[in-house]
Amino acid sequence: MKRILFLLCINLFLLGCRDDRIELPKVTANPSQLSLTSDHTTDHFILSADPPVILEWSLSYKPDWLDVSPASGPVDGMNAITVTAKTSTLLPQLLNDKIVITTTTGKVEIPVSLNITRSIAVQLSPAPLLVDYNENSKSVIIKNNSSQTVNWQLEPSATYFSITPASGTLAANQTSTLTLAVNRSTLDTKIYAETLALKIGGVNNSTFPVSINNFKEEKWILDGAVTDAEYDRTGDNLIVIIGSKLYKLKPETKTAVTVDLPLPGTCVSVGQNGQYAAVGHDAWVSLVNLSTMTLVQTYPVTANALDVVLAPNNWAYIFPKVDQWQNIRCINLATGTEMLNTGRQIYAGTKAKLHPSGNYIYGANNGLSPSDAEKYDISGGQANFLYDSPYHGQYEFSGNLWMADNGTKMFTRGRTVFNLSTNQASDMTYAGTLAGSSAGVETLDHISSRNLVYAVYYDYSSQTPQNEIKIFSGDFLNSLGTKPIPGFLITQAGGFQLVPSEGKYGFFNSAGTKFFICVKSKTITGVPVQWAVATINVN
Repeated sequence: MKRILFLLCINLFLLGCRDDRIELPKVTANPSQLSLTSDHTTDHFILSADPPVILEWSLSYKPDWLDVSPASGPVDGMNAITVTAKTSTLLPQLLNDKIVITTTTGKVEIPVSLNITRSIAVQLSPAPLLVDYNENSKSVIIKNNSSQTVNWQLEPSATYFSITPASGTLAANQTSTLTLAVNRSTLDTKIYAETLALKIGGVNNSTFPVSINNFKEEKWILDGAVTDAEYDRTGDNLIVIIGSKLYKLKPETKTAVTVDLPLPGTCVSVGQNGQYAAVGHDAWVSLVNLSTMTLVQTYPVTANALDVVLAPNNWAYIFPKVDQWQNIRCINLATGTEMLNTGRQIYAGTKAKLHPSGNYIYGANNGLSPSDAEKYDISGGQANFLYDSPYHGQYEFSGNLWMADNGTKMFTRGRTVFNLSTNQASDMTYAGTLAGSSAGVETLDHISSRNLVYAVYYDYSSQTPQNEIKIFSGDFLNSLGTKPIPGFLITQAGGFQLVPSEGKYGFFNSAGTKFFICVKSKTITGVPVQWAVATINVN
């Protein structure tokens, strides 16, 4: 009772004497903050007043994970106050809070941290988590390997995959089965590296890596190897030979009509009006009605056809595959009569293209050095060798060629471009070279309405086509960048393999908004080769 009266007198004295010149005693804690850990769960602090005055203190706040003893007492600078962390039910985490002490003269706040580092072993399996190309969902086992009950939560790092259930409670050593699901609708062809973040008791605990293999099929898989292909811009049809069948394909709708051929086809040419196609064989040539997809007639030819040109004059021109110096076989489709070209002979292996005028054919020879290009007049039906280029080794022709759709230029396999004219003096004269190095042209198309050239190169060293499209302006041949050609996902007994494409035959549609390209998967030992049609949007 005497002590209470004494403290009351002190307080009345302090209150009565308070003015701007008198300061109340300041109460401090020593130490001023506490750091507890899993191994150091108990600490102490002492309360002191300055100037020394006997005051009373009481505990007004502490976090639930702390015990403070005693909960009140005198501020005397001597009696230690014990702080103990209650860690038995806490999971690994870092906690920060404070202890608040109230005295007559005010409050004292003592920051407290608790770092729990012991392992709470929550495990996901299988590990690592892999969602393969053919999986849209996968079972995942979560196991609590600790000796205490845990409340867990898993958070995916991206919205296109989920885990169900995403949270729960596991007793010691208990397991549960979860489902990881992937929505592939917005994914591209790549391996996605993601994570599942694990929270224990609402606190971040660990992360588990998740790999998602995704393949976006952007091609139309074909049933067999493409021997040759041409495009009909009048009807927007892709005409291809696969074995002994001729296909009329609509790449955008993935519809196909076929006609059986009497023999395996070696080459194809589509007429300018898109109504007919000529298919070359070994010692034969077939005429196919593309409107009805019927075989009209097959004509005997005294050559193994490497290339064929169907002209608007109702003649087909066969370019022999073998036997060195040869003649073009000129077939009058109305009568079936075969005639040889007049003028000079050509060299076997020559590849040919019809000039858009319909009056001429240009050919690029193979097997001769230096390579060259030639022109044949077909205006009278029977082909007549006119002349070759004005060059002899200055520029690369390299054995194949493509026509600008307006007939003004000729693009060659050696990347060299030439002007075309009805005047010999200015015909096949140098017009520039497509940019590149250590590569030639595998396939190419030009569309004047868009002033574009799309080309796929082949590597000189490996002789294999590349898996990207080179883009050039049609007038000045400026390089405008590249576009990738989508690859293949090949299924094998041991799993899956991503295989690059090789671009073989490419064509613009009539509007110049799409580029259709027949591609094959790169030849890899032990991996089956596939063929497909890829549709590339033209920007």
